Amino acid sequence: MAHQPVDAQHSVEWINAIVEQLWPYINGAAQDWLENTLLPEIGDKLGSSVSLTIDKFDFGQESFRLEGVTVYPKRDASRLIVVDTDINYDGDLHVSALISGVSVGVQNVKLTGRLRLLLGPLLKKLPLLGAITGFFLRSPTFSYELTGVATQLDALGLQPLIDGAVESIINQTAVLPNRFVYVLASESVDASIVQYPDPQALLEIKLLGLSNVDSKDIGRHKKSDVVVKVEVAGLVFQTSAYEDVKNVTLNTTFKAILNEHEDTIMTISVLDEDKVAGSNAVYEKIGSTEINLSRVKPQDSLTVTLDESKSTELSLELSRFDLHSLVPQTVSTTESYLVVARLGRIEGIQLSGSTTFSGRLALGDKEWQLKVANEVKGDTASPLTLSGSGVFTMAVDSPSVDYAVQISEQNASDPAQEVGLSEGMVEFKVTPGSRIDTVDLTVKLSDTVTAAFSVSLKVLVAATSSAE
Repeated sequence: MAHQPVDAQHSVEWINAIVEQLWPYINGAAQDWLENTLLPEIGDKLGSSVSLTIDKFDFGQESFRLEGVTVYPKRDASRLIVVDTDINYDGDLHVSALISGVSVGVQNVKLTGRLRLLLGPLLKKLPLLGAITGFFLRSPTFSYELTGVATQLDALGLQPLIDGAVESIINQTAVLPNRFVYVLASESVDASIVQYPDPQALLEIKLLGLSNVDSKDIGRHKKSDVVVKVEVAGLVFQTSAYEDVKNVTLNTTFKAILNEHEDTIMTISVLDEDKVAGSNAVYEKIGSTEINLSRVKPQDSLTVTLDESKSTELSLELSRFDLHSLVPQTVSTTESYLVVARLGRIEGIQLSGSTTFSGRLALGDKEWQLKVANEVKGDTASPLTLSGSGVFTMAVDSPSVDYAVQISEQNASDPAQEVGLSEGMVEFKVTPGSRIDTVDLTVKLSDTVTAAFSVSLKVLVAATSSAE
């Protein structure tokens, strides 16, 4: 018998009561997080030309509240309890700061969003839950007010930088595909697997065309220069501009990796592009639509009329492919695959407080920049973790992939220099009915430096049933 999600608003008040009593003690923990995590990240976003010093940070007396809780029914293959809740903060947090010599304050901070909590994996021994994982399905709404000489920030051009830095940190910390994890049973749970799980599906988005596009430009033709933007699962895709169109064939395909099917919202916006000589293009929204991917067929054709538009219609096709390590009996030589790479540790580097490290990973023709976290323990060499590395994925048409791993170091103002580089190829044996093994690699970047990582292959199989 199918079980429906349970809405349990009344049962969450005890959690709000506990949070309210814990709130005064959160200030101390928050100070450490502020100084060691948040401030350095904001500084990186603002750049070296902007200085930032916090004089006072106080969470105040008003705690956040959880509302609108939904508990989802258990899935057969899942060892997770899935809970969605609305989080609402409208408190009296106060910050005093000095930004490039300008004294400012922050007040009236508000944040609202839909938060998903994954409780698990479930264990058959105490503490029963291996970890608690949380993330926002979409970017939360965040606002604040600046006090003091905030107008000087506008004059210095710092206000947009600050807004962008805060928004970027929220998205990169807690909005899918990013997630925060608190491990409860470290001996039973691999934190990296919990924080960066293997992707569940690949979504192919084919934009077919637009018709009856609203006119935004002024002139004899009164037509729009159209750009289509697709946002899904933390990714943003955008077409090139189509000039002076009323109806246009797009035939553009994007591919997105999905971590969570349920309640994953895809937003498609149609924009009018205006180019101004000597400056960046300016975009005006013609209309947009939101598509809940849990409510569409695995292979679906849609024609939607855009919200906020008089008549603009968008035609598209969606195809979802499940990812399998077990090769189907009917696998063909033209099957498509997804390569999944995980980087672990870099060893053999002598660390010092004045040296920073960066990295690069390439799979085929796709490349990622890696942020390497220094773990300096006195003068001893300790392993480097590739923070934020997570899972790297690339769609391929054959069961093999070229790879390259590179690490560079930079000391003070000196230019970055290569520590080591390793290149090679991984080939997978794909036999109908068999399981594809993960390949664990330890490669030499130099005479003393090694990198450990794993590469796995998933077969893309067209989904045959809609998401629940």
